Amino acid sequence: MTRVYSYLSIALLSLTLSLTSYAKPSKDLRQRESIRIWEGSRCHASGVTLTPYLPDGDAKTAVIICPGGSYFWLDEQSEGADVAQWLQDEGIAAFVLRYRTAGGFNFATGARALYGGHRHPDMLCDVQRAVQMVRENAADYGVDP
Repeated sequence: MTRVYSYLSIALLSLTLSLTSYAKPSKDLRQRESIRIWEGSRCHASGVTLTPYLPDGDAKTAVIICPGGSYFWLDEQSEGADVAQWLQDEGIAAFVLRYRTAGGFNFATGARALYGGHRHPDMLCDVQRAVQMVRENAADYGVDP
């Protein structure tokens, strides 16, 4: 019984630490608008967004960041926003892509095998659309297409 309480305490501590990491303010005070890349299309992926991190002045180079997470979740802070902020500070335009994933519940329960969920090639379609959007709006972002 003590072992169960230990595991529950560790799980609760992990959850608390992960939630507090999402609550920390951004280093950059400029407002960022996330772009819904599939808006107006027949693709039903309204949660897919692209968030620009643009440096002051023109940046000749642009990078699309796809945070990791095994196609089940996204590590949006340390592998997304933190990397984009560093690139922005170095004068490189960065775009964080929040692509489709299967979700943590499906990972924990194995439910993905039963009903599908988001799987390959959904994620690659999101990346292709993000590249297309950055190239189409290159002049607005100050990057070389």
